[in-house]
Amino acid sequence: MDTTKLDFHNVTCASCGKSNRTDRAAFEKGLQAASEPKLAKREETRKNTRQSAKQNAPKKATKLGIRAVFFDLGGVIVRTEYQAPREYLAERLGLEYEDLVRLVFESETSRKASVGAISEDEHWAAVMRRLKRPAYEAKAVREEFFAGDIVDRALIEFIRSLRPRVKTGVISNAWNGLRAYTVEHKFDDAFDRLVISAEVGVTKPKAEIYLIALEQLGVSPTEALFVDDFIENVEGARAVGMSAIQFKEPEQAIQQVKIFLKH
Repeated sequence: MDTTKLDFHNVTCASCGKSNRTDRAAFEKGLQAASEPKLAKREETRKNTRQSAKQNAPKKATKLGIRAVFFDLGGVIVRTEYQAPREYLAERLGLEYEDLVRLVFESETSRKASVGAISEDEHWAAVMRRLKRPAYEAKAVREEFFAGDIVDRALIEFIRSLRPRVKTGVISNAWNGLRAYTVEHKFDDAFDRLVISAEVGVTKPKAEIYLIALEQLGVSPTEALFVDDFIENVEGARAVGMSAIQFKEPEQAIQQVKIFLKH
């Protein structure tokens, strides 16, 4: 993870020197009398500044000013933890594992489905044509392809625990079936907003998708944190002014989110 660590230091700077013997008391008395009006004015200025800062602080802001935390879905909340089902499917279809993954995730129809130009079903129909398999097998092939995926329930519970202190959201490059997936697997309630590329017509790491997400949650870039497994998406978030963490494993991500939120 390329996260910048923030170190806060309290620095006390003191100066001292020698004074002439008998003149010191008189000198200090005169200095104190001359300084009192200035010190009083300075303290009043400090008081007014503190009151203004308190009044203008974002509601429910954390110590670092984070008011919203966004998460990627695939590769973060939903991950392929078991390769065997996909490996078996590739073997059964006469393909290398990597070729099957590229066909599903990196083909032209996948890219079109990711921006909503075609539906997820249309993409899978195209996959079946490329595989030279009958259309009626699409459902079974799709289920077998994703059979090794898990929904990280512990991570979802952590995300739920962040509310209502901060808002939570998803920013995902995904096909149009993602929203229904979160409902089916009963974790749509963990988020205030889902920003899905197929619905908004733009994918990460383009700036527009982050700006859409920020607008939907009503926060500025400096008030938002984003968690994603791809470094290019992390850098895309940082480019618009958001804080960002590269996900490598759940506990690492949770601890780094806590650091940002200063739990």
